[in-house]
Amino acid sequence: MTALAFSPPENTEEGPDMTICRLQLGDLTSPAILHVPHASRAIPDTVRAGLLPSAAEVEAELDESTDTATDLIAQGAADYSTAGRGRPWLAINEVSRLVIDPERFPGDAEPMNAVGRGAVYTRTCTGTPLRPEPAPDSQHLMDTYFHPYAATMSELVDDRLAATGAAVIIDVHSYTHRPSAFDCRAASWSPTGGRGR
Repeated sequence: MTALAFSPPENTEEGPDMTICRLQLGDLTSPAILHVPHASRAIPDTVRAGLLPSAAEVEAELDESTDTATDLIAQGAADYSTAGRGRPWLAINEVSRLVIDPERFPGDAEPMNAVGRGAVYTRTCTGTPLRPEPAPDSQHLMDTYFHPYAATMSELVDDRLAATGAAVIIDVHSYTHRPSAFDCRAASWSPTGGRGR
């Protein structure tokens, strides 16, 4: 069994070797990982300073972009799972997806780059500018937030594979009744097994 030593930061301000991926340990025999990438509304002041919209516009964007309370849903599912079924591990993004979106691919191959919603967003849900294009702080955000997050998730997956022979990642999201303006989903699309928000 690989020994994991995860110590999440006390706050979301930038720091060396920081990860914003908060882990909650699960049962040592559980391959399950509940991943909560978009529940947070937290934006460090240093990142907020680089966003173009007003404070009210950022709040409206957070209302649209945040998978509200999915961290609480995942926690509830983990607590329920302890009844003899092996508690899953939790991986929770502690900053808003307006800082970085940990579920996007880095680089030019990410399809959502076409609408300004790649790993570092440059557009809001309505398509208005969120950051200058190209984002001058993009590499800094990738180095400070995205890559450490990906490394933490990779380490957790490797640990579950070594300990149990499997790693099952269950993403916890919420969806509106209709797609956002940036969304590439067809109008008739809805997530399988999803529950509305």
